[in-house]
Amino acid sequence: MLEYDVVDADAPRDPPMLTLSSDGAVGVRAAPPAQTVIRSRLPGDAAMALLREIVRDERFSEIDSDALAKATAPGKASNGSISLGMSAVADAPTTFISVASPDCTHSVAFYGLAFASAAHPEIDALQRLRRIELRLLGLVETLRNG
Repeated sequence: MLEYDVVDADAPRDPPMLTLSSDGAVGVRAAPPAQTVIRSRLPGDAAMALLREIVRDERFSEIDSDALAKATAPGKASNGSISLGMSAVADAPTTFISVASPDCTHSVAFYGLAFASAAHPEIDALQRLRRIELRLLGLVETLRNG
């Protein structure tokens, strides 16, 4: 099971923007102001292919929220410039992604992902997280537009 949300809050909403089960069942919250959930099913092996892409190809379980926050924190950069870190970005949303399997659950939360990934192209885990988010946002858009 995968859950994805991006929101200006400290926790994901209930229900989150997107839920995806390995059997292809998918739920996506309708675009605001609607509060309904659009239920659908991905064709064939599409759900498993997407989960494999996220878990195996993008190595989601290796992405650590705390390590990313530390790597993007304010401080002096290696080139001598001063970085204000992501705390300088006002009102950015927080990305929440959680993948649960029978064995374990791994969750990542990151504030200002779009901004941070643009500011830190050298941080591989951050770039992988952003690719995952863009892939999930594309699925949300597709499902919302039918």
